[in-house]
Amino acid sequence: MTKKKLKKTRKTTPPAIKKTKAKRVTDPSTYIYLGLTIIGILYMASVASQYVDFGLDRDEGSYINFGEVLRHGGDMYKDAYSFKPPAIFYSYAAFNTIFGFSGSGLRWSLIVANALAAGLLFIFGYRWKGGLFACITALAYTFFTFNPFVFGFAALAEQYQNFIAILAIVLIQQGLISKKWIWLLAGGAVFTYAVLFKQNLIFAYGAISIGLGYYFLFGEAQRNWKALFYFVGGSAISALLIYLPVIIQGTLKDCLYWNFTYSSLYTSSIPWEKGQEFLAAFFKKCSSFNYWMWVVGFIGVLAGTFLSKKWTVRITVPLVFLASLGAIFPGLRFYPHYWSYFSPILSIGCGFAVYYIQQYAKPFLKPSMTGLLLVALFIGGLFYVRQQQLPFFKDVNEIYVNRRMYGDNPFTETRFLGDFLKKRIKSNEELLIFGSEPQMYAYIGRPTPTPYMFFAHLNRPHERKDGMIQNLQKWAMENKPKYVYFSNHPFSWVMIPGSDNSMYNWATNYVANGHRVIGVADILPGGQPPKIILGPQAASYQPTSQKWVKLYERVGG
Repeated sequence: MTKKKLKKTRKTTPPAIKKTKAKRVTDPSTYIYLGLTIIGILYMASVASQYVDFGLDRDEGSYINFGEVLRHGGDMYKDAYSFKPPAIFYSYAAFNTIFGFSGSGLRWSLIVANALAAGLLFIFGYRWKGGLFACITALAYTFFTFNPFVFGFAALAEQYQNFIAILAIVLIQQGLISKKWIWLLAGGAVFTYAVLFKQNLIFAYGAISIGLGYYFLFGEAQRNWKALFYFVGGSAISALLIYLPVIIQGTLKDCLYWNFTYSSLYTSSIPWEKGQEFLAAFFKKCSSFNYWMWVVGFIGVLAGTFLSKKWTVRITVPLVFLASLGAIFPGLRFYPHYWSYFSPILSIGCGFAVYYIQQYAKPFLKPSMTGLLLVALFIGGLFYVRQQQLPFFKDVNEIYVNRRMYGDNPFTETRFLGDFLKKRIKSNEELLIFGSEPQMYAYIGRPTPTPYMFFAHLNRPHERKDGMIQNLQKWAMENKPKYVYFSNHPFSWVMIPGSDNSMYNWATNYVANGHRVIGVADILPGGQPPKIILGPQAASYQPTSQKWVKLYERVGG
């Protein structure tokens, strides 16, 4: 071959191959998983809807008032106070704006929040490990979060916090997938908002931060300081914006007192010996609702920790579990609703457990067949929970739920009196509550006129107690509200040995002079329905129980 021919041959090249982007094929079983998840979410929403008209508890009553005070231009930590951070005010103000300032409106907001959280968990799980993992995780969450023994039917801060934290995790996941770190900024901002809703989630924030730190510095994306900067920057911006209105209102000093000074007194008031009793008692009660799910979830957490090939997962999963444990420790009271912090991680644990069973069954069964069998088995287990706890799922009775969950606290009774007063009170008339049932204000559709909604703060020793008592007494004497609600229940006043009962004694004398009884709720023992007397007959009725609530009307000037 001549040089000329060789040169010509070298110039000849094959035609360029046009690159085509491969289309992602969705497993047909994914649609089945999605359909089952939607059905499960809608079913649990229908179960929860039976609770929307039930009486609120005192925590729900105070939170909904925080939001309404803010909506009416009131100052946080002055016109309404809490030892929780400012985000709780903004959140409940938003709920009131969207769903209305009412008990039923608040409960509907909870149903929506839980449904969205389950949907977000499906998205999170599908992106991570596919349809089976996503379906099991979302279905597990609907049952974990509803658990009546963790007050899953009540619109408490913990339920909303879980939703906000899950939203933050999905945003962070989007950042990791897309490599667009603006999503990390959004995730950091949203997670910080969840922490500043109630302090307990600071542990979960720390766990996620450590996981991200490992991922970006030592793991899959080594030495990516820029991405971490976005996450931390989003957190800082969020914290600044949340506290800025408090600074503008001039109540930062009050905010710091309740958030830190008083809060530290509250969290240190229970000795560990007593805390151990609460821990054992409440865990037994909370896990009894769906015990097998707690076991499967915990096993799944262990599986995710030791079987995952990625060290980021092996570090983050156990840390989030420990963070959930840490969230129930502040104050050593281990309240039942604190256990709701386990709902997200145990749901993910259930997803892990089923996912790894499918993986190890591959040599014997097709993955799609194994997955559908496992979903069917899991749904059967959920149905078993429903049948074991049927009074909470079907034809729910308010008195049964109230007595089973709250003992003889007067939450149903307060609702009856509130519905009665709403038809009677005029727009220019005020209601004053002596006791810790601020939900009465929601029943009559107006915010609290005084910041004193938890009377435990008026008999527990702290530097502001005496001044608070004087302010409340002064307001009552000067404003002479038309109506007064008086709770004769020890939990309402936190009557414990060593309590200062001066406010209770003063309130007793206050209603005894210049007032007449127009409503009585006699709290009968043994789980019986209360005896409700309304109108003129109430004035002559003498309660048979030591625990009762009365509604008074001012007579004369």
